[in-house]
Amino acid sequence: MNPKYANYLILANDFLEKNQLKKAQRAFEKSLHFAQTKKDQVDSLFELADLSLQLEDPAGAQDLFRQILSLENHPGAYYGLAISGESLGQDKDQIIQNYQEAIRLDPSYTKAYFYLAHVYFDLKDYDQARDLFLRCLDLEPEDFICYNDLGSLYEEQKDYQKARTYFLKSLDLCPSYARALYNMGVVENRLGRPRQALAYYEKSLEEYSHPYTYLNMSAIYFALQEDREAEKILKRGLTHHQDSVNLHYNLACAYVHLKDPARALEELKKAIKINPHARDWAGTDIDLKELVKEL
Repeated sequence: MNPKYANYLILANDFLEKNQLKKAQRAFEKSLHFAQTKKDQVDSLFELADLSLQLEDPAGAQDLFRQILSLENHPGAYYGLAISGESLGQDKDQIIQNYQEAIRLDPSYTKAYFYLAHVYFDLKDYDQARDLFLRCLDLEPEDFICYNDLGSLYEEQKDYQKARTYFLKSLDLCPSYARALYNMGVVENRLGRPRQALAYYEKSLEEYSHPYTYLNMSAIYFALQEDREAEKILKRGLTHHQDSVNLHYNLACAYVHLKDPARALEELKKAIKINPHARDWAGTDIDLKELVKEL
């Protein structure tokens, strides 16, 4: 190995450890000038392509992946073309072809199966997506994210019992996985178990705070006619997400149910200030359409 090549690699990795991505990029570019073997060239190009993706330059990453393919028919380069192509909104057929080529060259390429499954999921080709998720799980049976996403596929198809099975499997492997906890809240409510849904939503909030979790919990409390609890959870959500138009909007609804029109109007005004379309929503909302007249 050329000593200068090795020194620039050391320098680049030092910058990476310090999260100085631009400096790392320049060091890897320097290393490429002194790469004497095809392997060293490919290694530096992969590092540069990865940095381009981190620096939100998918077009630059694609150029680098193509340079790799000019040197070696590498499955990782086809995978990289597909990933960067998705970021660029490129043609789905080309993205699928690149994932498939990565898999052809490396039949154990788990990430390629996983992301290709998501392409088919987005295209609503659920059979293809399911088969690819299952192939991922054949290769990596402990992949809790894949179990969760397979559950989401069945949830999308309204097969809530099967979705629940896969979400629970995900949680068996990673009990703190917030996304699976949230999804369990969704399916438990769909299956007519609102209290269990609330418990799962609460667990998901221990791991990750998201406005939709508070909104979904408030919707359950509204359905249970527990308006004071809906108010509490929405106010709690707003302590973390002050600019959420939906939380303010739903809190306005809660105050209408609680017969507190002044506070309802205050929350509706906050929602409209964040998103003027909230006024249009309220105009057709049975809870809020009378309040709109006071604006």
